[in-house]
Amino acid sequence: MGSYTVKSGYKVGCSLLSDPGLSGEGGGSSSLRTFWKGLWKLSLPAKVKLFVWRACNNFLPTNECLSRRKMHVDPRCPLCKCKNESILHALWVCRLLKVDCLLWPSVNGRCSGGAVYFLEFILDCFHHLNYENMGLLCVVLWRNWYIRNVRVHGSKCDAGINNLEWAHHFLRDYSAASVVSVDAGQSVVQSKI
Repeated sequence: MGSYTVKSGYKVGCSLLSDPGLSGEGGGSSSLRTFWKGLWKLSLPAKVKLFVWRACNNFLPTNECLSRRKMHVDPRCPLCKCKNESILHALWVCRLLKVDCLLWPSVNGRCSGGAVYFLEFILDCFHHLNYENMGLLCVVLWRNWYIRNVRVHGSKCDAGINNLEWAHHFLRDYSAASVVSVDAGQSVVQSKI
């Protein structure tokens, strides 16, 4: 079993500083820098943007990530039991999520393009999707993680709702709650979600 020491924490910090593109700070390659700037500018709740950042940096506790960190867990997906539960598998590739993915062919084609890692997938989507669809994709991925957790931990989940439709409603409600009219005819952005 692994143990945390100041030395191991220092090594993680140094590795993030040596590749700031992965830390979301805007450094690294031009492609990553553009992606991080684009992600932070999306009109989404902070919790969704932070979720995508965590997924890109392999900070989600999927079984494969936990196994790699020397936790005693089966690295396979707890839902389909077919493949290792990488972040990409948990958020997009798992056959139990494919129903929603197939309803969105412009994005579904991205994953079949050979992406192995989540960051690779999301960068490819960032280059091929417009601003609105990129925000929609982030919300769908966030919702897929929620549904995965509900199913894994034994709670009831409303499986009848299409995630893409749910994401459209979520973004519409977020936009309505974020913009408040002001007497002078200007608008002020105010987050209520």
